[in-house]
Amino acid sequence: MDLGKHFESSFLLLKKNKAIFLPVFLFVFLTSLLLGFWIFYSGLNQVFAISAQQNAEAFSALKQMVMGQPDKLASFDKTQRDAQMMQGDILFENLSRPDVWVIGIVFFIILIVATVLLESMKNSMITAALKKQKVSWNACKGFALKKAWSFVGANILLLLIIAAVMVVFVILFVGSIAMTMAGSVAAILGVILAILTFFAMFFAIIYVCVRLMFTLPSLYVDDLSAAQSISASWDVTKKAGKHAWAAYAVVLGLSILARLVAYNLTQCLAQLIYTSSAWLFPLLAVLFLVFYFFYYVIFLVIQVFAYSVYTEFRKLK
Repeated sequence: MDLGKHFESSFLLLKKNKAIFLPVFLFVFLTSLLLGFWIFYSGLNQVFAISAQQNAEAFSALKQMVMGQPDKLASFDKTQRDAQMMQGDILFENLSRPDVWVIGIVFFIILIVATVLLESMKNSMITAALKKQKVSWNACKGFALKKAWSFVGANILLLLIIAAVMVVFVILFVGSIAMTMAGSVAAILGVILAILTFFAMFFAIIYVCVRLMFTLPSLYVDDLSAAQSISASWDVTKKAGKHAWAAYAVVLGLSILARLVAYNLTQCLAQLIYTSSAWLFPLLAVLFLVFYFFYYVIFLVIQVFAYSVYTEFRKLK
């Protein structure tokens, strides 16, 4: 299997079908709008601003201490304690307001519904593109609405399966820890069993994730139910063998790398936004939205890659 070929075809598919970017853009815009509004309405932006200021002061105090001014550290400690008390007061004052909670719950419900519908639309558009059908909002909305509940069901089933695997191993882990409280021989066996259980749980979760990685592609490409898509993914990955593991390694590696980069850049941009001057704030906010959009575009490419790989694997006998 040529993974590079699938990445190339994924880029070409997105280049030819730019409408697929629309659900991603709407998701980014809506989440940014609602979350940003709630943060500023609730006053949590003041907490973030204080945190950003603390980080700047911490760096300054460390620099002064290195330069031979350790007395500055005591003053810095007092400033930090005062800032933490101020953060606590702001949190208590703002989060005790009923209107903040009501608006937060309403926004949360809107985001959940919007996420399901937009994700279903995105998957429907990818499927239409792979089948060389017309890719547009109007052409795909019927299929997207039809598959929305199946999308929710499939994700719930995936979570339940992974949770069940974790529960089994957590019970074994707790049992092995209990053994360490017995005699010396049992304690040694308990430690060994606890270590083995931990690694076994890790590999079991990875194994289940590999076998179920094509649940959503099969749900949309083959128009299956939630339960049928899980079964189809299990069968396809069994036929693909080591190639399924290679594909999952690529997907997992790129996802982790994207999240690590995104986390650090998001922290930097968020601190700049909350501590910026009035004239600089709009520019930083736009920059944050652009970065946020491209972050999800990376995952869109990964998703199209998974769909492309699935269309090859499903042909295996």
